[in-house]
Amino acid sequence: MKLKTKNLLPKPIADVTKHIENQRRLSKGYYDRNTRKYPDLKIGQPVSVQVDGKIWSKGNIKEKLPDNSYIVKVDENCYRRSEVNVKPRQETEESTSNKETTQNDTHNKLTMPPESEEDDVEQTSNHKAERNDPSEEGP
Repeated sequence: MKLKTKNLLPKPIADVTKHIENQRRLSKGYYDRNTRKYPDLKIGQPVSVQVDGKIWSKGNIKEKLPDNSYIVKVDENCYRRSEVNVKPRQETEESTSNKETTQNDTHNKLTMPPESEEDDVEQTSNHKAERNDPSEEGP
């Protein structure tokens, strides 16, 4: 039995380009499904910047670069950081004044002596009151 030469000729597969485009679209969807969208930061906006390892410092955006990175001014130095290493920080005038007053209040509480000393109450470092019982003291 002989094979027909008609069977040996190559046949074009219908809609190959549509199938390839569909596969590429699916692959891109799977690749991009867990990506994060980072907020756009403006010039002069206060941010936290990862300078060295786990250390985050306060700074301001100086310049936005086209490749999703920023020039950030921290103290007197400028760093180029990716958007992954830059987080927006909200600091208003009220929050800074509140921080100053709370720091002053805690300083006053620590430095001022207690107003009344009842039953030999002594303040410890963790702010718990302990009573001194004279009967428990040794000879």
